[in-house]
Amino acid sequence: MCHKNEGGFDRIVRVILALVFFWLAWYRLTEAWQIVFYVLSALMIITVLSGYCCLYQLLGISTKKTAKPITTKAMPSEAKTEEVKHEDYHQEVK
Repeated sequence: MCHKNEGGFDRIVRVILALVFFWLAWYRLTEAWQIVFYVLSALMIITVLSGYCCLYQLLGISTKKTAKPITTKAMPSEAKTEEVKHEDYHQEVK
């Protein structure tokens, strides 16, 4: 399954490289090299738009930052309140 494995900086670099490759193919290269650089440019744009690089997956690389899990820790005052409620309950039961 295709999960995004490209980070923001990686995607920006790929856009810049794709534009450079396209420019080289358009103005500086001829025939076979033009085709190679057009294909490389197109592949880079596709990976930027999708956020997925199959070569990264094969190599086990990911430049995408993972989100930090949100933790819900009780505040110290809330913890004390819960203990007091628990003690009050036991006192009422007796």
